[in-house]
Amino acid sequence: MRTLLQVLFDAARRLAGQGALGNAAHEVECANRTVFELDAQLGRLLDPPPRRAA
Repeated sequence: MRTLLQVLFDAARRLAGQGALGNAAHEVECANRTVFELDAQLGRLLDPPPRRAA
């Protein structure tokens, strides 16, 4: 009986999409971090700091 309830709870959890929402939020966070890092890298390439006078 306990195993049957566990299987039913797992199936309901998958159908409810709680894991899917968590995965989607994680993917958005990772993508946001990657875009921020790429933007910073491009900024360093396009706008190099001026050279100091000797």
